[in-house]
Amino acid sequence: MMDVSSYKISIIIPVYNTRIYINDCLSSLIQQSHKNIEIILVNDGSTDESGLICDDWEKKDSRIIVRHTENKGVSHARNIGIDIASGNYISFVDSDDWVDTNYYEQLLAAAIECMADACITGHIEDGDRKTYIGIRTKHRIDCNSIEMLTLMADPDRNKTGFFSICAKLWRREMFIGTRLREDIYVGEDSLLSWQLMRKANKAVYVPIFGYHYRQRIGSSSHSINVNKALSGIVAFREIYEDARTVSNVLGRGTYIIYLRHLINVSKQILQSGNRDHECELQNMVSEIRSNLWSILNSRNSNWRIRLGSIYLCLPISLCYMLRCFLVETGRNICSK
Repeated sequence: MMDVSSYKISIIIPVYNTRIYINDCLSSLIQQSHKNIEIILVNDGSTDESGLICDDWEKKDSRIIVRHTENKGVSHARNIGIDIASGNYISFVDSDDWVDTNYYEQLLAAAIECMADACITGHIEDGDRKTYIGIRTKHRIDCNSIEMLTLMADPDRNKTGFFSICAKLWRREMFIGTRLREDIYVGEDSLLSWQLMRKANKAVYVPIFGYHYRQRIGSSSHSINVNKALSGIVAFREIYEDARTVSNVLGRGTYIIYLRHLINVSKQILQSGNRDHECELQNMVSEIRSNLWSILNSRNSNWRIRLGSIYLCLPISLCYMLRCFLVETGRNICSK
């Protein structure tokens, strides 16, 4: 493996009430085989001991930088980290996740060898069972950014779409003039990933699964309220609207990702039984119904998307009546 020791990586970690997990996260990072790193911890107004734990780690390792801010959300925290970063490359890790010891050495070697602006890997979702998320290949893929986006958006090639900002390495210059939107609470990282990849000239996919995403009740991805979930429509719609100008294939792939979000938010509203968002629900269901034939016939639609779309074509009043059924089986019908 080529010598990459002179290249510095800035690893940005937003922290909010993860005192139980953050030590595991930081232990995995300070033990990286690639030593030339800076770890930027942005404490987003935690109400537990997370901030104190961050301060303790800063005292132990000179590569760790801590910033404390009032609670303004994960995007604000990540943007602070981007502003501070001084490395040649930037990467993001969530404070309850962890990475394998040689993870960044492998990413950096591939990025430098391929002269890539972006390096993408798969990741493992660690919950009740392990789920491997990534492009189905055993070989490294070196291509331009549009080809990479097309691969990332294609459910036939992937376990699922993986536009998350994590499990990636970005050349720092890519962030000039580009930041996370702080008014979007779901899909904001997917939108940033899309924007960065659109700016990239070259990208490389490395078929490793060294990033471990911890699935847990209470994490930001599992505790989003309906209002915040609705904001994600803006993110996924913006991705789709841009993608359709690039190619029909990319447009179709991102449209399925957009529809997945519509279906999941509709499910969330129905499960809540709260009719305060019935207007938004009607609008989402109307779009799903008007595109039902395309959804059912698209090779990019899996059976969950098809069944969820058919379900939402029932009268809204009937959907509300069946919400108890959704609570029991909605994950199987409408999950991503």
